[in-house]
Amino acid sequence: MNKEFFLLLLLLCSGCSSITLSTNISEYMIANQIAKHDLYKFRNHQHAIEMGATMMGQIEGLSCTNYKEGRKGTVNKKNLKAEAQSLLKQDAVNRGANAYTIEQCKAVTYAKYECEIAYLCIGQSYSY
Repeated sequence: MNKEFFLLLLLLCSGCSSITLSTNISEYMIANQIAKHDLYKFRNHQHAIEMGATMMGQIEGLSCTNYKEGRKGTVNKKNLKAEAQSLLKQDAVNRGANAYTIEQCKAVTYAKYECEIAYLCIGQSYSY
């Protein structure tokens, strides 16, 4: 009985070996989920070091309202800051980090992209 069961199980498993799975989930969606759920935020660099994290490098996020986009006058600065922080987290994920700090977020002028208002967040990425 055991040999027959084992043979049947073997045949079933070998028949499934050619099945491939595909998904329509993009890299961006996966990275977004990582950024929302599995990215640890340290209070500061000292906290990260005390917790045993290894610094991987500087990260940044820049959110910009462009004159050409027609958003002039309707921009919420809090939304720009939140977007800059999200982009900073995305930068950490893209570098393979699982933790980060935000050192500063500030309004900046960014003539390179003809920004009306821009927020720049700078931090560090860590392996934790």
